[in-house]
Amino acid sequence: MRYYPVRGATGLQLVEEMDRIGPKQGFMSRAIAQTVYSLQYGADYAASGGVCRVKATRVKLDITQIFPKLADKPSPSLARRWMRFMAGVHRHENTHVRIARDLANVSERTILRTVTQDDPHCRGMRALLKRTIRGIYADYDARQNAFDRKEHRKGGHIERLVMALIDGDRQ
Repeated sequence: MRYYPVRGATGLQLVEEMDRIGPKQGFMSRAIAQTVYSLQYGADYAASGGVCRVKATRVKLDITQIFPKLADKPSPSLARRWMRFMAGVHRHENTHVRIARDLANVSERTILRTVTQDDPHCRGMRALLKRTIRGIYADYDARQNAFDRKEHRKGGHIERLVMALIDGDRQ
């Protein structure tokens, strides 16, 4: 887990700071927080009777989460709103972690079940595994994107979190 410092005496100032220095999301935009993951895999396989089967698999999922952290001591009111805001941000990012872990688990189970016929030297296995994992990864990437679209839509969870952080400034 990594953090980046944000400064501000109001919720609006904190949101503006996150928009200015938060982790990059795409080419130009910034995010409040971010979960980045990568999947690496490998397999040991062997042929018998012309059939190639996976004997063992190695799936490694690397996850890094980046969150904002207050650099200065906030007022009691802002501190309470910040805690509620960050609880929601953590819930959102932890859903991305769960989806990524599902990706790793499905990948591992799929690799272990992979078999190639008429492949006495297991030459087709590597290409099949690569295509299969690429397809699984694309499906899970689509799930991540669908979750973000739902959460970031107008009136969605993220907008409500941001507005609750800002709205306390008016009191």
